[in-house]
Amino acid sequence: AAYLDPNTLSNTNRKIYYYWLEARGVDTISRAHAFNPAPMPRVVLGYFIVIYVIDPDPQFIQRLTGSQEHGAAGQDFTGKMLGSKSVRESLKWCMRYRRSDYARSKLHWSANDVRHYEALVLPFGEPDGRIEKIASVVYFFNESN
Repeated sequence: AAYLDPNTLSNTNRKIYYYWLEARGVDTISRAHAFNPAPMPRVVLGYFIVIYVIDPDPQFIQRLTGSQEHGAAGQDFTGKMLGSKSVRESLKWCMRYRRSDYARSKLHWSANDVRHYEALVLPFGEPDGRIEKIASVVYFFNESN
């Protein structure tokens, strides 16, 4: 993944990206204990996903899934393991490089065939290199946006 220019993000994802940078402070990565979605703007929370990293593979389990994600998917993935290979690869990339990742594309699984998404993936970890949580904001929009 390339350098992330915050100006290319939607307003929703830009807010969460700046939250992540603020939580990071002078560290190279946002610390897991600094993670707290409570101060985030309410508009962001509906698109918010919290993923816990389970070693050793790693595997990923969704611990919190926002209501907008439920609506797009038609189901609640809270408590479920992530199955999509492309999503797992993005999460592994974030873990390996300890950096944010970003994608923008068309949804192939949505009932609404004109829907697109913008996904921002943000790792939270420890100085020893472990990534414990990954926050993701998946913002859905129509092609005209």
